[in-house]
Amino acid sequence: MQMHLSGSPSNRVSPLIGDASFWINLFATGQSESLLNAFGELPRITDTALRELGRGRSKGRCAAELMDTLVCAGGVKVERCAAEDEQAFLNLTIGPAENTLDDGEAATLVCASRLGGTAIIDERKATSLAEIVFPKIQIISTVELIIEAGKISKLNGDFISDAIFNALVDARMRVPDRYLSTVVSLLGAERASKCLSLPAHVRITTK
Repeated sequence: MQMHLSGSPSNRVSPLIGDASFWINLFATGQSESLLNAFGELPRITDTALRELGRGRSKGRCAAELMDTLVCAGGVKVERCAAEDEQAFLNLTIGPAENTLDDGEAATLVCASRLGGTAIIDERKATSLAEIVFPKIQIISTVELIIEAGKISKLNGDFISDAIFNALVDARMRVPDRYLSTVVSLLGAERASKCLSLPAHVRITTK
């Protein structure tokens, strides 16, 4: 996969570190190479999130193989949690379910905090906890990054719409509330109604 990076997304601090769900969503777009070229910098992945992708092999998922290709080609850097991350990681993964995250999300946040970067995470609970535990971390969603990259690289609207639709249908990508109207506008009413990962009230009103 050849990388020809364009401009950086606005107001995002480097490095970008993507959770496993980000990479699953990205590969599901069917346009991962073009989007990676448009991001301005290649997002990284933690070794913990990489292992999460690997567990999808037994279910026939291809994200791990696609990621292996990127890592082996030197296109994506794998970040490993440092000793200083251990306590913060444990705080996020041990305790009541409502106050903890899965290992990949926790590793993504603690690495982004240590490196002063931006975490790419879609899950609502993870972003809510991050605002409390790591209030200085910048967090961006997959769909937000795709839309920004499209604007910066001047990818046409159909390309972005198709990429988002594929991720919603094939990976059930979550869209933050503040981006729902933008996504529905990009997709159009008919396609939005087919995306079961969008809230029901959005799909019903767009039919």
